[in-house]
Amino acid sequence: MLASVRQDDLAKIRQGQRAFVTLPGQDGVRLAGNVTNLGQEFDPNTRVMQVRIELANANNRLRPEMLANAEFPIGEGKPVLLVPSDAVQQSELYM
Repeated sequence: MLASVRQDDLAKIRQGQRAFVTLPGQDGVRLAGNVTNLGQEFDPNTRVMQVRIELANANNRLRPEMLANAEFPIGEGKPVLLVPSDAVQQSELYM
């Protein structure tokens, strides 16, 4: 896949970095791949650079000229506890 990446975001992406691709209209399909090449020049009209992501094409889901969305996880993630709001109970504790 060739992903178009804005100039501001390009500094955060490295060769070999993990990337995830989702396909519009195919809910739940999230393909994992790796960045294999950062482009060499910016498009003068759009100010984006092409970044190549290598993906396994299981079940032949990917076709030439398809549109897709790419996600590049960056930075260090922090563990977070998520709880649905309806699971929270409030009680008054008097001491």
